[in-house]
Amino acid sequence: RASGARAILVSRTCLDKIESDLADQLKDSDHVHVVDLDALMAVAAEQAEALDASDRLLDSAPAEEPPAASIIFTSGTTGDPKGVVLTHANFAWQVVSLSGLFPLASDDRVLSVLPLHHAFEFTCGFLLTLRCGAPVTYLREQTVEAVRDGLKKVRPTVMTGVPALWEAFWRQVTREVKARGPQMQAAIHVALEAHRALRMSTGVNLGQNLFAEVHRAFGGSLRFLVSGGAAISREVLEGLHALGIDIYEGYGLTEAAPVVATTRPGDQITAGSVGHPLPGAEVLIRNPDGEGVGDILVRGPGVMRGYWKNPRATAAAKGDGWLHTGDLGRLDEDGRLYLVGRAKEVIVDPAGNTVYPEEVEEAYADCVDIEEIGVTGVEVAPQKEVVAALVVPREDGEGGLQGARERIMAHFRQVDRSLPRPKRVAVLRFTMTALPRTATRKVKRNLVSRMIAERLRPDLDPRRGHERGVEPSTLAVPKAIRRVVAQTSGTDPKKIIARNHLIEDLGFDSLMLTELVVALEAELGCSLPDDLDGAQSVAGLVRLAARASDGQLHTEPGEPSSLAPSPPSNLDILPLLPGPVRAIGKTLVRAGRKLTYDHMFNVNIRGRTHVPRHTHMIVTANHSSHLDIGLVKMALGSVGSTMHSLAARDYFFGGRWSRAWFENFTEVLPFEREGGVRGSLEGTVELVRSGNSVVLFPEGTRSPTGRMSRFRPGLGYLVRHTRTGVLPLYLHGTHAAMPKGASLPRGRNLEARIGPYIPFDRLMAAAAGLPRREVYRVIADLAYEAVVALRDGRRFDLDDTRKQVVASVETERASTPAPAAPE
Repeated sequence: RASGARAILVSRTCLDKIESDLADQLKDSDHVHVVDLDALMAVAAEQAEALDASDRLLDSAPAEEPPAASIIFTSGTTGDPKGVVLTHANFAWQVVSLSGLFPLASDDRVLSVLPLHHAFEFTCGFLLTLRCGAPVTYLREQTVEAVRDGLKKVRPTVMTGVPALWEAFWRQVTREVKARGPQMQAAIHVALEAHRALRMSTGVNLGQNLFAEVHRAFGGSLRFLVSGGAAISREVLEGLHALGIDIYEGYGLTEAAPVVATTRPGDQITAGSVGHPLPGAEVLIRNPDGEGVGDILVRGPGVMRGYWKNPRATAAAKGDGWLHTGDLGRLDEDGRLYLVGRAKEVIVDPAGNTVYPEEVEEAYADCVDIEEIGVTGVEVAPQKEVVAALVVPREDGEGGLQGARERIMAHFRQVDRSLPRPKRVAVLRFTMTALPRTATRKVKRNLVSRMIAERLRPDLDPRRGHERGVEPSTLAVPKAIRRVVAQTSGTDPKKIIARNHLIEDLGFDSLMLTELVVALEAELGCSLPDDLDGAQSVAGLVRLAARASDGQLHTEPGEPSSLAPSPPSNLDILPLLPGPVRAIGKTLVRAGRKLTYDHMFNVNIRGRTHVPRHTHMIVTANHSSHLDIGLVKMALGSVGSTMHSLAARDYFFGGRWSRAWFENFTEVLPFEREGGVRGSLEGTVELVRSGNSVVLFPEGTRSPTGRMSRFRPGLGYLVRHTRTGVLPLYLHGTHAAMPKGASLPRGRNLEARIGPYIPFDRLMAAAAGLPRREVYRVIADLAYEAVVALRDGRRFDLDDTRKQVVASVETERASTPAPAAPE
């Protein structure tokens, strides 16, 4: 209604979901047409010539003002929406400016974790990548699990997100570090500080080597992160930088399309600074105080045309030619912008959600027991602001003051269910004092915020930190729950008590609450509701967990036996050494390997130009000697130096010291040859999906004669489930030099022949139309034939070989059904 739109373009899939609701909304609007987007696109090609003529006509028409590209509606402080009119020129300037600062290319991969109606995501995550030709992957839902799965599958090189997301990753890192014990925690802390100092002084980044496990969690290919939408904490910013992850922070607002300033590659990390303004943008600090802090004003090509059909609001926002942001900040002598606070009353949570107090007041005010209500933001932890309400209850109702309070709390719980989480009141406090107001009767929200903050102090409010209407619990908190809550919130476990309120006392936001659910389910082995079923305190969490675990969760003092961690199955496992020690050890092992193969053997490498540089891969080779893996790594050069390989768990990881050696100083991973084959295959799938290449010897064991055996179908399983191609490689001379049973080499001539890379789509096309187990068999046989062709010195033709392999598999099925491969 506000935009005056004449048509709604909607896909058939979407229309099927919203058709009835849409009809109700449009029943009084006969001038609005619903257009089937799929049908429109189908005829667009046929009408391309007419559309071109129409575009030329529009281009020739005079325009009094720049045409609008989009109208983004933001809630106003009066509750009325204001449409921010952004032009094509606004967006085009933003994209050109940002692409000069953050060079992206078509081989970059972007994972989108923010909704596209967010101006930050639309400009930086969509338009910028579109201009550069980089692919973008969109998640179906913004949950911790979805993001984690997306990182594994996409292996992004660039990501944009809000501080809450990066804080969740940092908490996960610190949780896992703590879980490894105090000695390991101290060692990693030293490594982080040393690497931080190294980066700050020299610019050298060794994070990929020192903290490879963390980088793999991001997909293993990350170049940098961009944070926006809210202020990011100094701890997270510096912590990620110490890990070797480059993260840049931006500042902006929808009215500026939206980026105003940003840190950028080459900048020194400066806590609190959001960098320099974009090229072409001007930032002015109006009425600075003695410390240089004043109102932030912006001017430049990114500033909006105005508010849609709202000249009064437009004049107030940019009547003097400068956009009044409502934020407070300062500029240093180098022109870097620092944010200090907000002059306007909008509440911004750590996830970047914008909440306007008057909207929230309107949502909750419809209760006869409420005399006055004031909504504001309160800081419950450093840089963690939540929505809070201070209520003056009526005393003349049934049950007096106590009855009014109980009904108000019930009313708030009911309203909570109808509002999105960011707009729900997280902190509710009562007062019998009239709310402070201006001469025009507007609530002084800064004073209301101060009054609420005082009521959060334990010495002033004995009801602090428990569920609304529930007396503080005396329940003991099981150690398992205390540990998970403490790790997620970054709180000392000794300070976690039953009466702690999750949001008010421990600083949880919506993303942290989701993270808490996942961590608790993993710890307790039971399923919990995503919204924690209204549990707002630690006591409520204990009760909810007890219900979810069918009463197995004890709440008496002492550690509940049902939650006690299981003792390790292998008590003789040595702990992993600190990351820096492992990195140095691996470097020495690689140097020793190179020295050995360069000087002890005569090594000939053929076909190295076939090694793909654009993707990870599964390397398949024949296997007849312990020299094979070293020769493969030498043959693949820099690509092979850090490549993972699989080895039999029962052979290589059977002893305590051998296991410690392989786990700390090599890229060798244990593989079950018998009962645990499926589990090992699934673990390898996750490894490859996260962007790693692996070396496989699909024969399963070393050949005692040097003759090749048929490849096992597990190779086909890995190819299909990782969507990864195969690089065939034939090793010659290793059996003669060091056959099975020999402890020392007795020959010197070794050769590695590398064949052309076989892409995943060609392998799957070769097995198209076959049952799944035969798909695995055919892929394994094709890889085998590719290695045989290298052995025999002949060209491998995939299409010709496919016909023979498929015919052989079908004949085999007709005579004797093949054993089932892992499904």
